[in-house]
Amino acid sequence: MADASFRSWVKNNDATAAAFWESWIERNPEKLHMVEEARGLLEMMDFNPGGPTEEEMKEVKGNIDRILLQIKTEYIAPERPVRRIKKAYYWAAAASILILLTAGWFHYIYNAPVKVSTGYAQTKQVTLPDNSKLILNANSTITYSKNWSNSSAREVWLDGEAFFEVAKAPHSAAPKFSVHAGTINVDVLGTSFNVYHRKGNIAVVLEEGKVALENNTNHQREIMQPGQMMTWDTHTFNRQPVNTALYTSWKDKRLVFENKPLSEIARMLEDNYGYRVAFKKKELETLRFTGACSTEDINILLANIKEVFELEIIRKDTTIIFQ
Repeated sequence: MADASFRSWVKNNDATAAAFWESWIERNPEKLHMVEEARGLLEMMDFNPGGPTEEEMKEVKGNIDRILLQIKTEYIAPERPVRRIKKAYYWAAAASILILLTAGWFHYIYNAPVKVSTGYAQTKQVTLPDNSKLILNANSTITYSKNWSNSSAREVWLDGEAFFEVAKAPHSAAPKFSVHAGTINVDVLGTSFNVYHRKGNIAVVLEEGKVALENNTNHQREIMQPGQMMTWDTHTFNRQPVNTALYTSWKDKRLVFENKPLSEIARMLEDNYGYRVAFKKKELETLRFTGACSTEDINILLANIKEVFELEIIRKDTTIIFQ
């Protein structure tokens, strides 16, 4: 709300503003529900990905501000006498506020963002509003709008890792499907792909179909083909052919490694399982391992690494030490 006194009371817990509004409510108890709804709407007006857009809510907020200011000026200004107005005008103003608040509230609820997260060593299957499917890897989060329409892109925000199977857009949803991973946007038209976004590192592996990657800072854009991996190194995209199964096997609860350095396996243990991994000797990080195990039994992976390289592996609470 633009009204400084009302905003100071709700947002900043200002003592003077609080005293003013609480005193006014005591004198006008029948208007408490109007104030509470206005207060609730103001507290909900944080714009989140997938929620109502700033343009959509600006008009609603402006109308509420105008009516609140008018009522405050004509009814409750302490420095001037209270003027009587016609009951019809009062009820028209009150009805306008309630209509605007209700419209804004339902618009927010309808488009409220949905947030789905996984813990360490946990994966989760998610069905999106257009019936696209995704599998969320461990220690990851996605955010998307509760309802999708044909007036805006189907959008998902990812922090972590997820495998997507994008459905063709139904008539009620836009054809464009986008995954936002840090500074990179992945634009899709029906395909299967894996997106990795952790600690500033971004990698996309395309299993089938076609995707376009775009950096939203310099707008560099690249088209991917199946069997490729694209990474971003803060300046440009890097493309390479890959065996996609090595990067997507986790969705089937399998970890598959092919000539993978122990440093990368350590990073996976930290990202997906919450371990802190240390190497007693720097050269151990460069040892390359080939093997597979279940995502649900890391003990087998560690036992295999220990046997292959004849290492000692010490586990204490959430710490793993290779030596």
